[in-house]
Amino acid sequence: MANNSQISNGSGDDVIDNCNNDFPYSDFYLEHLNVVEKVFIAAGGVLTLITLCIFLYELRWIWFTRHYNNVLYIIIWLLGLYPMASFCSMIATLAPRTVLFCEFVAAAYLGICLYKFVGLIVTYYGGLDQMVVKKTGSVIALRSPPLACCCCCCPSVEPTKQNLVRMQYLVLQCAMVKPPLMFIATILWTENLYSKSIFLEKHRSLREKINH
Repeated sequence: MANNSQISNGSGDDVIDNCNNDFPYSDFYLEHLNVVEKVFIAAGGVLTLITLCIFLYELRWIWFTRHYNNVLYIIIWLLGLYPMASFCSMIATLAPRTVLFCEFVAAAYLGICLYKFVGLIVTYYGGLDQMVVKKTGSVIALRSPPLACCCCCCPSVEPTKQNLVRMQYLVLQCAMVKPPLMFIATILWTENLYSKSIFLEKHRSLREKINH
């Protein structure tokens, strides 16, 4: 990989070309930011701090009121999704070479939250069997916004135990698929193999054709 000091101008294309499709180190990256970019990053830091303060306030209120003792820790996990996503995004912004690791941490946490959210809904109904009893006589529309509402092929299903279990697995597919993929991508990144993927090569050749 070429040394970062070889880059003379601050354009994004030159940074990628001279660094062999790798992200620059944080000290070099922060040094070459312009004023507008620094303002946006500072604003992101302030918003991240505000998100963390809101989470701590919610955590204090939930912990001392004790209105949700049976699902207390599940709610804390779900509320922590927002500061975790903000914190990982901020770290990846300040240190570009950590982007894959931060994405892996955020994806893993999101997967845990999805698993706990499904369990929280079932717990509020009093269990899967009670959920089936309380939903008897109604239907569950799979054409839900924002995206599935355009899918006319999505049917409305009866709330049987088998259908509810299937829906649980459909919701948890993000939790079961994305974190392992991000883990593999992080391993490839550490071995300097991820940057040589066919997708980046195609993007590079397409950009060269446009420039010429």
